[in-house]
Amino acid sequence: MRNRPPPQERHKALLKIELSWGERAEGKMRDKENQSSQGKIRKHRIQNSATLVFSLLLSQAPFTSADILKQLHVITRHGSRPPLSKDANTLLESGGETLTPLGQKQLFDLGKWLRDQYAVGDFMEIYDHKMDRLESSNLDRTLTSANSLSLGVFPKEARLGGNADQFFQNPLPHPPAIPIFSRQDKNDIYLRAYHNCPRFNQNLKRLYTSGTWISLEENSQTLLQKLAEKLPTLLDDNITSVVALKDVWNFYDLIHVARTECNPDPTSYACQSAIEDPNIRSALSDDEFAELESVVHQTEQLKFGLATAESLLGSNLLWEILDRTTQSGRFFLYSAHAPTILGLLSTLKTWGIGELFVDYGSAIVVEVYESSSQAVSIRIVYKAASNATSTPVTLSDIDCNGNNLFVGQDTSTCPIENVISWAEKNTLKTVENWCKVCENISSDVCLMSAAGPWALLEEETQATEPEVILGTFFGGFAAGLVFMFLCVTFANAFRGNDQRETIVPCNVGHDGQPPQEEPNTIQLDEADHGSDEKSLASIT
Repeated sequence: MRNRPPPQERHKALLKIELSWGERAEGKMRDKENQSSQGKIRKHRIQNSATLVFSLLLSQAPFTSADILKQLHVITRHGSRPPLSKDANTLLESGGETLTPLGQKQLFDLGKWLRDQYAVGDFMEIYDHKMDRLESSNLDRTLTSANSLSLGVFPKEARLGGNADQFFQNPLPHPPAIPIFSRQDKNDIYLRAYHNCPRFNQNLKRLYTSGTWISLEENSQTLLQKLAEKLPTLLDDNITSVVALKDVWNFYDLIHVARTECNPDPTSYACQSAIEDPNIRSALSDDEFAELESVVHQTEQLKFGLATAESLLGSNLLWEILDRTTQSGRFFLYSAHAPTILGLLSTLKTWGIGELFVDYGSAIVVEVYESSSQAVSIRIVYKAASNATSTPVTLSDIDCNGNNLFVGQDTSTCPIENVISWAEKNTLKTVENWCKVCENISSDVCLMSAAGPWALLEEETQATEPEVILGTFFGGFAAGLVFMFLCVTFANAFRGNDQRETIVPCNVGHDGQPPQEEPNTIQLDEADHGSDEKSLASIT
């Protein structure tokens, strides 16, 4: 059976037949009408095709051309380092000061991933000290981590200030370094708030006596006993035969570092320099170590979860990021620690990061987008060191209005106004409020906050330098006048006393004899003299 022609061809054939059968004049008229009709049809079809093509292109684009990546905020955990131990109550650390070569490589790889993922067009193409800021806690391992990451984010060609052709003129044998900013540890209430919040330490002590903690410890007795057998030197005393759950981190960290640095070569320099006994890496089987990781994950979730940490550990950092989203700037690094990331997640009331525990070189990435109407939105992802891609972090507690600026994106962005509105109700907005709630009386900013009213009064009453000079001049002049007046007054008083003393003995007659006075006058003089003696005696 012969195939039927398409509708368009059949329509054209009928038109031709109709023209051949009609009269000449009528055929011309119909021909004009048909031409007009076909022109309208073609115009309509072209419009529909253009609309369809535009829709297909729009659906394939990751985001609309009007929305651009404005800023990137990256909060990292440092790279691999030697073992460290923590005090369970205060979280004060000892050991683990420096990064291992592997730790430096982990942060370099993270920096390279960030550049490959986000350096599109001129965004982060060249390092700009006015737009890019790298911050770190004041510790060797985090400062070195920040430097290592910067080598990946801003390689040699990105540090030349757009003058790559004349780089040979630079007297340095290597690209110029990028500054890393840090605060004194007692003043670091952003990246190490868990060290500077006494209230959090009190919450930890209460947690260790809670029913949930005791139940987890009882259910983990077999594993805790095995740890005591394998690593008896880490026990606080020789009497205890089981590891306390609050100290399990110290045992986990030692084994974890050994498994990280000494596999597959326990004779390597990195392993030998980081671990005293490389055999510790095999203290537990793979299944036992997986169980230990699960227990540590639960303890860290209890310690840094919302019930214990509240918003104490992440409020300051969150507000610093939110404030910067409305300011100039492009790339911000916060080189920090696992508790920093956990504290920020708890403040955001979310924990789904796609990783059992925050490992070395993992990071939270806050993407800040801006639309053509200057509407700002954010999207948060988590980059696990072991994964090649990031995992979106769902802000389930924040009402984002179902907003999705970017077509085809897995997780919608959230308008910055919505995030700020939520943060104002659920976090500690100001540093002063944080200091008060945390009961911090040692950080400089908290001391200044506590002395706020007195400092304000001092500022209001403080005179300027010209006022001080003028006041000193006139004050000295007035004091001199007062002093001169007193001197003249006392001099006149003493001069009057001397004159009275010389007049009395000269009271004689013209003939050299005492004058003749009446008796009553003499009696009065004697009486007066007696009264003068009494007065003098009383004064003496």
